[in-house]
Amino acid sequence: MCSASEKPDGTYGPAFGLGVNTVGPKVSLGSAFLIECVGTYLLVFTVLLSAVHSKSTAGNAAPIAIGWAVLVAHLVLIPFTGCGINPARSFGPMIVDTIGGLASSVWIRGWWIFYTAPFVGSLFAALTFHYIFQVQFVQALNDLKVSMHKITGKKAKNEEAVNKDVEEGVIENEETFEE
Repeated sequence: MCSASEKPDGTYGPAFGLGVNTVGPKVSLGSAFLIECVGTYLLVFTVLLSAVHSKSTAGNAAPIAIGWAVLVAHLVLIPFTGCGINPARSFGPMIVDTIGGLASSVWIRGWWIFYTAPFVGSLFAALTFHYIFQVQFVQALNDLKVSMHKITGKKAKNEEAVNKDVEEGVIENEETFEE
């Protein structure tokens, strides 16, 4: 048995703590918060530039860029915080470990970092995307909607009108596309 899954009463809970993220003993809470913000920033910024940006030429390679961003974040963050750049990924193991009786070793120093830092990092990534690359949020949503319709194969009712609307950034509703 793994000593990390030992409960305070000497019995054992979920093996290896089910991958719960924890702040390393030599890492300050401020440092952990900052590096989690940077890891999330890297991921969200990569997604925005490769998959959402209207002028992105990534195409089918966008998932590769996103995967590399996740890999880099994990390689850097795992020794310090376990890499909790996704709050849902951090929350699941914490809940299961709590149900399994390891609450005293899960909800410990710095647990809140894995829920606040990703939101702060993604906020900074979105602001950078908006102000540095001057992409309006509505335009980015329209670009994403057009991309999704291209992926799903829906045809435009009036191709010329849609192209004009896309250039002007005015796709407002689903009625523009056929089923």
